Amino acid sequence: MAVALGRHVCMYSPDIMDWRLTGVQVTPLAGPFDGERWLPDPALIGEPRHDLAEQLPRPVVELGSRYLLAGAVRNLWDRSDTDRSTVPVDWLLSGADDLPWSRDLGSALTELLTLARRVDDLTGRPGQLVPGPGDDALAPDLLTRVRAVPVADVADDDLAMYHVIEDWTAAHALEHRRMDDQLDPTMQRFRDTTNHRAVLAAGVRVLATLLHHLDGRATSTLNLLGELGPAPLERAAAQLERDTRGGGLPAGLRGRRPGAAAGAGRPPGPGRAGCADR
Repeated sequence: MAVALGRHVCMYSPDIMDWRLTGVQVTPLAGPFDGERWLPDPALIGEPRHDLAEQLPRPVVELGSRYLLAGAVRNLWDRSDTDRSTVPVDWLLSGADDLPWSRDLGSALTELLTLARRVDDLTGRPGQLVPGPGDDALAPDLLTRVRAVPVADVADDDLAMYHVIEDWTAAHALEHRRMDDQLDPTMQRFRDTTNHRAVLAAGVRVLATLLHHLDGRATSTLNLLGELGPAPLERAAAQLERDTRGGGLPAGLRGRRPGAAAGAGRPPGPGRAGCADR
């Protein structure tokens, strides 16, 4: 949300970046209008059409999905770990269909399995399947299929891993994005949720197995993502940088520092008239 707010300020109010906030005051209102301030009537607003989380920038959602999976991997390595940067795997599975993550966890799993396959052979000591939740028949089969993919096939992209997961889900009847005319909407949602959780449970166990050599070396979830290579973090950071440093600015403001549109060069500080100092 902070990134989205910063992007909004840079795009539509660049001059505000030239000010320094000296204080914030909150005044309680007894009604929609108190003589000076006006608020819209809640009855006229109605229910919001979109969940606030859906307004997050795509790079943030994608990075958040990878973070959830990597945090669950660290939790499988040590279920007693209460570090705040771990993600309890049971919590991940119970909230797997909560927006905005539900649509991105599958693609994030494919990407992380691709990166994990690239480093799995580096130790020369393939680890045993890490214990975890889910059907015990699913994770071993997925691990076998993932390790059967030649490293050369995943050197450039995750297309080969996508087909592996697609074939695996079909073999175990775990499709969760396919409409079935034989099911009513309630049963369709139940089937999709159950299958989605089964896929994630097996996928996280396989990830934890492929990355077992990083247990103890990765001191945080972001550190674990960084060990897999710069791609996930670097791509998100680059996209956010483009959004906040000119990529999303109006043409007349691109290439100019925030605040250059008006009053550039004036030092921020108390004593200047304006909303930030009042």
